[in-house]
Amino acid sequence: MRDDQERPVMDPVVHTGAAHEPIAIVGMACRLPGPAVDLESYWDLLRNGASAITEVPGDRWNVDALYDPDPATPRRMYARHGGFVRNLDQFDPAFFEISPREAQTLDPQQRLLLEVAWEALEHAGLSASGLRGSNTGVFVGIVGGTEYSDRLKQNRAIDADLYAGTGSAPSIAAGRVAYCFGFHGPALAVDTACSSSLLSVHLAMQSLRRGECRLALAGGVNAILSPLTTMVLCRGRMLSARGRCATFDAEADGYVRVEGCGMVVLKTLSHAIEDDDRILGVLRGSAVNQDGRSSGLTAPNGVAQEALLRAALADAGVSSDDVSYIEAHGTGTRLGDPIEIRALQAVFGQRAASNPLRVGSVKTNIGHLEAAAGVAALIKVLASLEHEVIPAHLNFRKPNPAIDWSAAPVEVVVEAMPWAHGDRRRIAGVSAFAFSGTNVHLLVEEPPRPEPREASTRPGHLVTLSARTESSLRSQAERLAAWLDAHPLPLEDVAYTMNAGRARLEHRAAFVATSIADARKRLAALARDGAGAAGTETGVIGSERPRVAFLYTGQGSQMPGMGRELFHSQPVFQSAVEECDAVFDPIEGARLCDWLYGDIAEHGSDLQRIGLAQPALFATEYALTQLWRSWGIRPEAVAGHSIGEITAACVAGALSLKDAASLVAGGGRLLPSLPANGGMRAVRGDLAQVSSLLADGALSVWISNLNAPDETVVAGLHDDIVRFDERCRAAGLATSPLNAVHAFHTPLMTPMVDQLRPTADAMTPRPPSIPLISTLTGHALPAGALMDTDYWYRQMLSPVAFSGAIQELASAGYDTFIEIGPQPLLTLLGRRSVASKACVWLGSLRRGRSDWLQMQGTLAALFARGVEFDARALAAPDRPRRVALPGYPFERRRWWIDAYEDAELRDALGTPAASSTVVVHSALSGERLRQQTVDPNRDVVASDHRAFGNPLYPAAGFLAQIVATAEARPDAVVEIRDVTVHRPLVFQNSAPRVLQTVLQDADARMSASVFSARGGADGDPGEWTLHVSADVAFADDVSAHEAVVAVPGEPTPDEVAGLYGDLASRGLVYGASYQLVDAVHSEAGQSVAHLCAPAVADGDTRLALRIDSALQVLSGAQQTVSHSPADRLCIPVSIARLSIDLRAAAMPCRAVGRSRIDAMGDASETMTGDVWCFDDSGRLIMALEGCVSRRTSAEALRRLAPDDTETWLHEIAWRPASETTREAVHRDWLVVGNPRGVGSALAARLDADAAVVASSVEHTRVVDPSDAATAIAARAGDRGRRGLVDLRGLDVGTGAPDDAAETAVDQLLIVAQEILRQPAGTAFELVVVTRAATGWGDAPVGLTGAALASFSRVLAQEHPDLLVRTVDFDADASDEAIVAALTDELTHVSHEPDLAIRGAKRWAPRLTRASRRLAATRPNGPAIGQREVQSDVPRPDGSYLITGGLGGVGLTLADDLAARGARHLILMSRSAPSPHAADVIARLESAGVSVRVEAADVTNAGDVERVLSAIPADRPLRGVVHAAGVLDDGLVRQMTPERVSRVFAPKVRGAWVLHTLTRPSPLDFFVLCSSVSAVFGSPGQSNYAAANAWLDALARMRAAEGLPALSVNWGAWSDVGMAARLSDGQRDRWAAQGFALIPPALAGNALWRALKDRRTQAIVQPVDWTMFGRALGSRPIPPLLSELVHQTPAHDRSATTSADNGRLMLADTPADERADRLRAHIRSQIAQVLGLDSDTVVGDDQPLTELGIDSLMAVELSNRLNASLGQSLAPTFAFEFPTVSGITVHLLDAMTHSGDGTPAIPAAGAAIVDEVSSLDAAAVDELLDRLEDSGTPSTR
Repeated sequence: MRDDQERPVMDPVVHTGAAHEPIAIVGMACRLPGPAVDLESYWDLLRNGASAITEVPGDRWNVDALYDPDPATPRRMYARHGGFVRNLDQFDPAFFEISPREAQTLDPQQRLLLEVAWEALEHAGLSASGLRGSNTGVFVGIVGGTEYSDRLKQNRAIDADLYAGTGSAPSIAAGRVAYCFGFHGPALAVDTACSSSLLSVHLAMQSLRRGECRLALAGGVNAILSPLTTMVLCRGRMLSARGRCATFDAEADGYVRVEGCGMVVLKTLSHAIEDDDRILGVLRGSAVNQDGRSSGLTAPNGVAQEALLRAALADAGVSSDDVSYIEAHGTGTRLGDPIEIRALQAVFGQRAASNPLRVGSVKTNIGHLEAAAGVAALIKVLASLEHEVIPAHLNFRKPNPAIDWSAAPVEVVVEAMPWAHGDRRRIAGVSAFAFSGTNVHLLVEEPPRPEPREASTRPGHLVTLSARTESSLRSQAERLAAWLDAHPLPLEDVAYTMNAGRARLEHRAAFVATSIADARKRLAALARDGAGAAGTETGVIGSERPRVAFLYTGQGSQMPGMGRELFHSQPVFQSAVEECDAVFDPIEGARLCDWLYGDIAEHGSDLQRIGLAQPALFATEYALTQLWRSWGIRPEAVAGHSIGEITAACVAGALSLKDAASLVAGGGRLLPSLPANGGMRAVRGDLAQVSSLLADGALSVWISNLNAPDETVVAGLHDDIVRFDERCRAAGLATSPLNAVHAFHTPLMTPMVDQLRPTADAMTPRPPSIPLISTLTGHALPAGALMDTDYWYRQMLSPVAFSGAIQELASAGYDTFIEIGPQPLLTLLGRRSVASKACVWLGSLRRGRSDWLQMQGTLAALFARGVEFDARALAAPDRPRRVALPGYPFERRRWWIDAYEDAELRDALGTPAASSTVVVHSALSGERLRQQTVDPNRDVVASDHRAFGNPLYPAAGFLAQIVATAEARPDAVVEIRDVTVHRPLVFQNSAPRVLQTVLQDADARMSASVFSARGGADGDPGEWTLHVSADVAFADDVSAHEAVVAVPGEPTPDEVAGLYGDLASRGLVYGASYQLVDAVHSEAGQSVAHLCAPAVADGDTRLALRIDSALQVLSGAQQTVSHSPADRLCIPVSIARLSIDLRAAAMPCRAVGRSRIDAMGDASETMTGDVWCFDDSGRLIMALEGCVSRRTSAEALRRLAPDDTETWLHEIAWRPASETTREAVHRDWLVVGNPRGVGSALAARLDADAAVVASSVEHTRVVDPSDAATAIAARAGDRGRRGLVDLRGLDVGTGAPDDAAETAVDQLLIVAQEILRQPAGTAFELVVVTRAATGWGDAPVGLTGAALASFSRVLAQEHPDLLVRTVDFDADASDEAIVAALTDELTHVSHEPDLAIRGAKRWAPRLTRASRRLAATRPNGPAIGQREVQSDVPRPDGSYLITGGLGGVGLTLADDLAARGARHLILMSRSAPSPHAADVIARLESAGVSVRVEAADVTNAGDVERVLSAIPADRPLRGVVHAAGVLDDGLVRQMTPERVSRVFAPKVRGAWVLHTLTRPSPLDFFVLCSSVSAVFGSPGQSNYAAANAWLDALARMRAAEGLPALSVNWGAWSDVGMAARLSDGQRDRWAAQGFALIPPALAGNALWRALKDRRTQAIVQPVDWTMFGRALGSRPIPPLLSELVHQTPAHDRSATTSADNGRLMLADTPADERADRLRAHIRSQIAQVLGLDSDTVVGDDQPLTELGIDSLMAVELSNRLNASLGQSLAPTFAFEFPTVSGITVHLLDAMTHSGDGTPAIPAAGAAIVDEVSSLDAAAVDELLDRLEDSGTPSTR
């Protein structure tokens, strides 16, 4: 656990021999209740003294339904609390190669065991895949195991099968771990109740000592899956009614049930030391016994406990004084606690009072894990040893009076206490006593002291990662990068742990890092895009294993210093070079090592001498081979070029090292005797071309090397080589001279070769042990052939057939080539010889690059390709350590059985059947109505049947609904005729739908109709949609009206994957419950299949699955006759007749089907088919005849989906503002602007008003807008009530152009920033006055005022301490009326942040759901001449212009327009189409849509005019969609005019250009894409909100002028647009507040609904206002939302809302508790801002930035704290006081002392904090770094 632990140095132990050998704990893992999801969070919970206990969550059972305080009440419980593992219902079965079918019925306890066991091995730094086949043992404590099987038995979703038996049997648990991991040691499931897991550890210790296994996994698991056990324990009064384990306390009243899993990894200590493991603790001894006959079967026995403790001490060989701490069983029962303490006192009490025995129990933190309790306690002790702290024992306030605490020095650890390593060994005991009577005690000693080691000097380290999937690989990289940020670890330890301690899975990545920072950077890049930075190798391993060949470089590749770094750092390499040195004679009096790496090696030119070059090259290549082999990289075949073939022969075993060296040395010695009159040329030509130039034999030049198909090397006499060059030039062949003075591999070498014969004759050649591809022949050396004297004679005189050898290797399946030599020369030639992209070419060394880094880079590429290496050998001779790193990122999804038939339990469990059903009968009409709510996430009929990614309720489901409504007997035969599918039911979001099936009697049959509507929480279902109609009757037998076909062939399982695979490829994906075809055969439009019985218990679901399985057989037949496009699937549209015996739903059957095409042209192809099903006796049990299916596409299906977008539409309604008495207030006002003297008149009225009340305020000043900021700064010292009223919004004439708005916003920005610079505590109010900016009242419209008002709204959100209001006047309001109204507003408190004053009335805006309108109605407000929309759909002869047309929103709306009939689109954009945009355009064009992409700037009138003028007269412009826009977010403090301009340009200026230039066009619509930020405000988006508000006003202005206009205030879209960059955290926070993202596929529906309603403005935002109200909690409801949001009831509020109450909260709190109370409140607010669970612990000193707090979250946090505590925190405070502790100190001082109480910031830190206003988000990290450098408390 401690990452810097050294190699153990053990103290002597008392016992010797295997029977008492200490056991080392080398790894551990856990998943425990609540926040304790892993080891780190478990320790955080313990260290912080926190509790994991909560009320029973609703997803387990409805505790309110089962609660009764009386323990005697049957089937009820008085205990409301427990500890529950998060996401227990989620699992990653594919990782463990478990099928979905098996996963569904697999007990969550077994799932937990698999995951935690894997994590424990990873924590130990052991590769699970490396342990496969080993005798590793598995010992698991597990109790019962019936709760999940009970759910299965009572469940309405799944029938029991063999998987259900193995999935829930406790006896299987340990065996499943062994099976999945491939272990062959003992595997035991242990059930002794509460001592199970500790007994498992004891048994594992014994097994290790006996040698039954070398490694053991031991631990336990517990899960609470049903209320039944809790009910039983409540009847026995064993559980705590208060929901806490008050162990050893006077108020102890029982224990709290919790669930979780823990595992430890064990080895004998000697093996752990031998394996260099990281030792976490040492198990010195253990004991187990039984209570025997006590006061009751389940009652503890004190005498037995004493005996147990003494036996454990004896087994460990330690005295009682040696034990300093006992982790007690301590369940908190009145009977058990005193017995346990008395036993401890009796055994450990004979000690000095100065050395008391400390006791504690983890159950006070996490409750009682029952079967897993002991291992959770053991892990706590190990963590305490590591961190040298014993955590506090909780809930101990008043000692249990039944315990005589004075009897012996035994003390409860009531506060966390140090437990540091010292001279005395730290030993702890861990107890587990079971109600079965089986008791276990372990003695744990601290790990051995470490041995020093030297840090690695390697220039870099290979880091490998692997995972089952690419997404998991990226998640792993992300987690590891974050871990390295938080944990300073040596790079060599991280690399070693990842390389040696992780399983090697299919998806791989590897890189060489030179530092931890480099590793973090590469990991971040890998996490970001899955490919990583340059130098990162990635790959996916298939079933074919790579085949490795070594290629040995020849003469000419040598270079000075080759291998020097390896010689001095790698013992294997050094030893190999020295081995070669020993067989070579000294060269010119010096050893080979000296020539290569000694002082004389500096003369690099000496290596060019043949006598030295060849031995040096051989030694280097031989040593590289030995180094690769030592790392586990072994060649499966070899080939060598020229002299390199001698090394290849040696490596292959064809020559001994001595023989090979003699051959190399002999050649090197004899070669200088040859005349240096030769030369060599590389020719860029093939063999035939070069041979033709030598055919006349006039030149002493021969072919020397066949390097590549297009490169041939020649050699010969120098002068002839020159002549040959001339021939080549004449033939157009390029040549390159080679650095050689001899003609190698030609007859000119004969004199030397003749002299070498005696040396060769003395060799003893052998057959090679691995394939050797001869470069003499270009083929593999034949079996039994020897590389004797004759071979080498010919080899030295003949051309090198290298290209042929490479082609031979590739054709034999070798695909991974490693060049063994100083430079990668052969790999370049190899690539030219083999064109296959499957081959990879890698080098060992490279000139100019570190030897080590080059080889590590090659190793990275090999690993990514699937070549395994020995990580431990790679690490040698360094001694890196295994360290704790993040575990595998499982890709979990929900696998759960959660629907009960038992109605009482179903309600109590809070998990009703996936659909709730009501049946109503009408006696008068004879009508039957069945209503069912279908949840597409939980109803298997919908969730497991997906078309193009969305749940599609199948036709079979509707038929099953009809049968259920008919209330047929289970054995009835039902006949349904004339089925018409009017509209499929597609779920495009997770919202449930209400199905209504209506049956009406008509003579002998019934007519049936199935409808659906949205399942709204508000009770309004909206519009009903008819899906299916049919006639229903009962019959005596199933009959066939068509002739049953005889299908040739028999069904086979081999074709099943093809059936479902083809359907999936076309978009129809069946979940496991639907896949009932287990054998099939299809040909020539016919299919025969075997269908298994549906594995569900619910009859309606079972029937739907059975009918659909018949349709699947029909799909098999269709596949053999239809060749529809890959993106189209067939769905039923009608069925002539279905006749079915309802018993068929539950039985396997044989089905035959046929299909035929009804050709009506490719565009409307339909198919008709029939299916018949027979039972085992051949009886017909179902006939489905005349089923007509039609092809459909994803787009067509999407269009048919139910449209709930009407609920997204909102509008602003103006209500009379409250006329209740308003409190008078007087401020020192500064009036900005004096339009028509209004400013002066207002100042005079304000001064007169102040004089009447004898106010002490100064005279009101009127200043020019350009002087406003200066005037504010001049009064900076005034701490009184101050205000500024900005009248510039009155200056702007109606219909002002675009630049006026930008100028006004810039001026207001300067004023706002100056206000924000005022000293803390200044009571400042800003009032922005506008004219005709709201859209309330008559035209004309004030564009600029709308922008100013929206900007002000954002300013108020970012700074709630600053009072900001907007007041809007009518366009024709007189100056006198304005002055009078403003005087009244400025001298009274207003509770409305936005007002519109019309005449004498005050109006306030309220957001409401948009009212439904008929197409002919007019919107509220003016309707002055607005043109009617001429067409409710786009015209095929019209053109439609979309700005921002290549962006996500633009493309989506273009797609929608085309789908609705538009045939001529103009997409305008400044940028070129992206690949995605190009794909969309291509798809539209293929569908017959004309798409013109125009590169134009919408802000440039010339560009736009050019685009418009190019529109043909025969297809005039009919519609405009302005979707152009950019973001440049930042707080108002950070905003600049440049950033305002950047956002205004495309939005505002572009809209004005379009408005101006399209006025003459006969438009049907003019759509402006605005944002909800213009209405709601959005912190950090003041510029964006203002620009969009201007668009809203422009739409109103156009409408007033009779021009078409609609401004759509879009909420955030889910996958495109500017919200696509939202982080997961931001999306989660929005969702928690009730805000949903808009699916792009449905955006067009909302737009067209607004167009058809003739709206001028539409606010489009899917939102659950009830959820928003809950999320709002006690904070005030914004007035704008007050008609939609209901306040949280007062008794639920946890925070106060006024300054007085905030201070009273502390004033009424004892002084010593104030900090704790305030700290808890701050933690709670931070958790809510971050969207954390309530039980997530936020550390006091944990930097907020690490938690993910960004600048916008900081604004929200400051708003929350200001509202709840009555403070005025700036939005930047989270950067000034970046931890909970820092915020607490600051607020405590401010709230409990006079004055502002702001503590001084260190000078250096203050200087930096002052710069916050100039920062953007990207500069935050730089700021944090500077804060650290200045000594300000760290935020890292």
